Amino acid sequence: MSEGLSIDFLAPTDRFPVHAALPGLGAIRVQLPTDSPRREVGEARRLTPELAALVARLAGDGRPLRVFCCGIGGSGVSGLARMLKLAGHEVRGSDRQATPATDELSALGIPVAVPQSAENLADEPVDLFIRSAAVPDDHPEVGVARARGAVDAKYARALGLVMEGKRGVAIAGTHGKTTTTAMTSLILDEAGVDPSVVVGGRVAALGGSARAGRGPHLVVEACEFDRSFLELCPQVAVVTNIEEDHLDYYQGGLPEIVGTFGDFLDLLPVGGAAVINGDDPNVRRAARRARADGVQQVSFGLGEGCDFRAIDVRVEGGRPAFLLQSVAHGHRPPVPVHLGVPGLHNVRNALSAAAAAFCAAGVAPDVSARALERFVGVDRRFQVLHESPELAVVDDYAHHPTAVEAVIGAARERFPGREIVAVFQAHQFSRARVMLDRFAAALATADRVVLPEIYAARDSDEDRARVSASDIADAVRALGTPALFRSTLTEAAGAVDAANDRNRAVIVMGAGDVWQLAHALARRAGPPPIVASETAEERAGEERRVA
Repeated sequence: MSEGLSIDFLAPTDRFPVHAALPGLGAIRVQLPTDSPRREVGEARRLTPELAALVARLAGDGRPLRVFCCGIGGSGVSGLARMLKLAGHEVRGSDRQATPATDELSALGIPVAVPQSAENLADEPVDLFIRSAAVPDDHPEVGVARARGAVDAKYARALGLVMEGKRGVAIAGTHGKTTTTAMTSLILDEAGVDPSVVVGGRVAALGGSARAGRGPHLVVEACEFDRSFLELCPQVAVVTNIEEDHLDYYQGGLPEIVGTFGDFLDLLPVGGAAVINGDDPNVRRAARRARADGVQQVSFGLGEGCDFRAIDVRVEGGRPAFLLQSVAHGHRPPVPVHLGVPGLHNVRNALSAAAAAFCAAGVAPDVSARALERFVGVDRRFQVLHESPELAVVDDYAHHPTAVEAVIGAARERFPGREIVAVFQAHQFSRARVMLDRFAAALATADRVVLPEIYAARDSDEDRARVSASDIADAVRALGTPALFRSTLTEAAGAVDAANDRNRAVIVMGAGDVWQLAHALARRAGPPPIVASETAEERAGEERRVA
C-alpha cells in the first residue's frame, strides 16, 4: 500500500453537500490510504443510466415513481412500502392473504390485491417492482413486471437503491438490530434530524415500522440472512454482535458468518464509520479489514477503551441505568442514562444507538440520553401486554438461545419476586436441533417452562423428523427445571392456565405465531390494556385462533 494522506473529516456546510462528511467525526483525524478502492463519502456507486434515473426519482428529483410491492405484507416490504407512500410515490401491492399488516397499508391508502396473480399488474404501468425475498423468479407477477419494463428488485436491493440518495445508517447484528434501529431513529428525531426509517418491527413512536423524514438520513435494519445486507450502501454501519445463526444458510458456520459481516463493513466508503461492539471478539475480527482502508471505527461496550462506554451499570425500578462516557464528551463528566426498556442487554443496544447517532449527525450524548429515556420499545420486544399484582404477560420475538436467556433475565429485573414462566416456541426445526442444548440451558434459567411444537420455516421433511419441542422439554427437565411439552398453541395456553398460581410473569417467546398465545393470555387475564400496535383484526381474531 502506498503512503497515506492525513485528512480531516469536515462537518457539512453550504460549501460541502450533506453527504460530504460525517459530522460526529469532525474532530477525528485518520490516516487514509491514497490507493484506497473505497468510494468517498457521498460518491454514488456505479449504476446504469436507468438505475441512476430511478435513484434520482426515489430521492424526490422528478415525478413520483409507480411502485408495485409483491409480498407487501412482509415485515420488511410493508415498511418500505409505507415509507415510499409517505414520501409521495404511488404505491400498490399484493399478497397471498389479508393480514393486519396489509390492513394497515390499505388504511394508509395503499391498494392491496389478494390473492396474487398476473392480472394484478395488468392495468397500470409500473416503474419499480419490489418483491420479498421469498418470491421466486417464476412468480407470475414477476414475469408481467419484467415484460412491462419495470425495474425488478428484491426487498434488500430496493432498500439499497433508496439508500443511494440518502446518508445511510445500516444496523446489523445477530441480536438487537431491531431495537437498536428504533433507538437510533428516536435519537436522531430528538436531535431534530428528522430521519427516514425502515425497521423490522412496529415502533409506536414512529407510528409503524417506517417513516419518511425530511432530513438526509435513512436508518435501516440490515439483515444478514441470505447476505441481503450486502445490497446496501451505508455511510455508517453498526454491528451489535455476532453469533452462530441461520446455519441452514451459513453452512460454513461461524467463520463464514464473521466473514460476511466483514463484507458488510467493506461496503463503507472512505470517510465512513464502522460502529462496532468492542466487547465482542467476533465483531472485532469482522472489523479488522475496515480499519486500514479509510474507515473510522467507533467502538461501544462496557470494557475499558471503548469509545462509547457504560459505567456504573445498575437496575433502578426494573430498568437499567448507567453513566455514558464517550469520545463525544471531551473532558466533560459522563451523562446519566435511565433506559425506558428493561434488560441489561439493552445497555449495549443503547450505547450502539448513541454511537451511531454521533457518527451520523454529531448528536451529543445528553440528547441521546433524553431520547433513550422516553423510548418504550418495539412491538414483540419485551412488550408487556398485561400487568397486574397477580399476573404479567410479556410477548417477545426471542428465537435464539442468547436472546431467550437475556429476556428471562430482563423479566427477573422487571418483575422481581415473581415466578417466571417461560413459554417458548422454537423457530425452525433445523435451528432447534443444532442449538438444542443451548436452548435448554437458556430456558432452564426460568422457574417453569411450557413448549408448544416447533414452528416450521424453510425446514425439510428430514429436519422435522429429527427433532421435536418434546426433546427440548426433556433437556430442560434434565437440568432441574420443570418443563411441559404441548403439541399446539391451544394446549400450551391451557397448560399455562392450569397452573393458576398468583404472582407470576408469563414470558412468551418465539418468532413464529406464538404471539397469538400471548395476546390470548393477556385478554383472559382481564380488561385488555391499551396496546398501540393492536389492530381490529388482531383483537377479533385472537380468541378464534387460540380458544
